Amino acid sequence: MQGLLSLTRKHTSAQLEDACGTALSYQCYRLRTVRQLIGRRAEKQQALDFLDEHPLIRPLGDYAAVVARAAERNQDRPKLFIDPSS
Repeated sequence: MQGLLSLTRKHTSAQLEDACGTALSYQCYRLRTVRQLIGRRAEKQQALDFLDEHPLIRPLGDYAAVVARAAERNQDRPKLFIDPSS
């Protein structure tokens, strides 16, 4: 906090707001990053929307079926370790 307050002596509040906003968009929380961003005109990182459906993305049910088949196969296999609770 003291370091951030000391930046108010050399820079305007608008410069600090812009630098802090940009640092926050990149989830960078260090004073060093804010200092570097004051001198630059870096753009804020834009959040991307996640796609729920796309031709390259399989439906979630397909993955559930794969996991269920794997679990069934593992039930038929002999155990390689001894369960200490039994």
